[in-house]
Amino acid sequence: MELYLYFLKNIIINKKQILILVPEIKLISKIVKHFYKKINIKIDILHSKLSQKEKLNIWLKIKNNKTSLVIGTRSAIFSPFPCLGLIILDEEHDTSYKEQKGCRYHTRDLAIFRAKKENIPIIISSLTPTLETLYNVHCGKYYYLNFQLCSSNKKKNIFNKIINIKNIKNNCYLSSQLINSMKTHLNNNNQVLLFLNKRGHSSTIICDICGWISKCYICNRHYTFHYFLLQLRCHYCNKKSSVPLYCMKCGSNFLKFLGTGIEQLEKQLNVLFPGIPILRIDSDSSKENNILNKNINNYKNSYIFIGTKMILEKNCFSNITLIGLLNIDNFLLSPNFRSIEQFAHFYIKIMKYIKNYDKNNEIFIQTHYPKNNFLQTLIYEGYFKLARKILLERKIASLPPFTKHVVFFAKDINIQKVEKFLIYIRQNLEKKFIKDKFLWIMGPCPASKYKSYRDFQYVLLIQHFSRKKLYMIIKNSLIFIKNLSFKLKVKWFLDIDPIEF
Repeated sequence: MELYLYFLKNIIINKKQILILVPEIKLISKIVKHFYKKINIKIDILHSKLSQKEKLNIWLKIKNNKTSLVIGTRSAIFSPFPCLGLIILDEEHDTSYKEQKGCRYHTRDLAIFRAKKENIPIIISSLTPTLETLYNVHCGKYYYLNFQLCSSNKKKNIFNKIINIKNIKNNCYLSSQLINSMKTHLNNNNQVLLFLNKRGHSSTIICDICGWISKCYICNRHYTFHYFLLQLRCHYCNKKSSVPLYCMKCGSNFLKFLGTGIEQLEKQLNVLFPGIPILRIDSDSSKENNILNKNINNYKNSYIFIGTKMILEKNCFSNITLIGLLNIDNFLLSPNFRSIEQFAHFYIKIMKYIKNYDKNNEIFIQTHYPKNNFLQTLIYEGYFKLARKILLERKIASLPPFTKHVVFFAKDINIQKVEKFLIYIRQNLEKKFIKDKFLWIMGPCPASKYKSYRDFQYVLLIQHFSRKKLYMIIKNSLIFIKNLSFKLKVKWFLDIDPIEF
């Protein structure tokens, strides 16, 4: 924040405008409050929760140069600044900057492009910069400034422990070491935070006789059982259904509930720690109990917080002395090559929060793979050492940022038409650019979100070492693709530098 203020004052003196971009709406108020204490200037905010009239009024103020400082989310990058003098991109690693619907732009890339076009400086800020940003620093495209503000001279002890949960018998990933440590901390009138990024009670309902699995008919994903709502929910399309009493295929009532969710963890903790209050923080409990409007830091006595990633929004770390990350294997074993990096962002953010308070902390990290090389590097050597290792792996595997990706998405109710459409695109590309040995095409294959309502969705990945040549290849093929989609009547779009596909 102090670094931002230093640059802000110089830009405002020169009567230029400033745009500060943040990944989420809730971060705007925090920055506004801090700035009002330090500088006397009118601040305008711009985000999706504003009405159309409010957005228009702010746009007109920006266009007529009647506002000096605008703080907004990703769409604010399109604001009509006539005298823009500085762009600041806060928390640049956040995936919220990538638009996942309609025109799939990345706010970071647009901000850099706009800064270059208008010949103005841009500050890209993050405690854990993305690997793409670190690669650009290494290539000399960006200047790197390590700015650390020491707010306290007190020494804190943070003890990290990686626990092997291979032989754990209970269903909730609670190791004996973690349970014993929880008892110690709670008896000392401290608080415990447990993280499990799985909503609901069980992730799968399966028939023990015929193997039938309860799936959403809209997107073909497994339903998640929500115990407290007595309801099945699809976490991809938000479809809701009643809980089946018998198998929909063979009619038997031998149904099993597999997978551990946060509701099942809450039930288990009530048995293990009777009399200790437990607060569950996820999107379901937030809507029902309105806990987002409560100040969790007011809880002073022994307490157990359990939550999904939403728990970071509450910043409830002031009285917590023990943190348990119950099962991180969904990050370590994910097919998404960015998952380790994303876990590192999450872990470092937790470390940042607990360092703001005086109490010493224990962090238990539970996994089936305690000797995982990336995990060991992150915990004991830090994020930047991990980043170097991942970059080396990606270089060997020819993955971004060393290569560039464009993905074609096609969807239709007729799965044969979708496959046919993408096969024709692949054949056309291979025929026209057969001499380009750096062009690599994968697919067509089912997308991660294979089905959406009645439509089946497939993807075709195009990879090249040169972004310029990749864009040229796509541009030269667009007329063929448009004519083909019109002929086959298939819906399609492309995503440049996708986060997931």
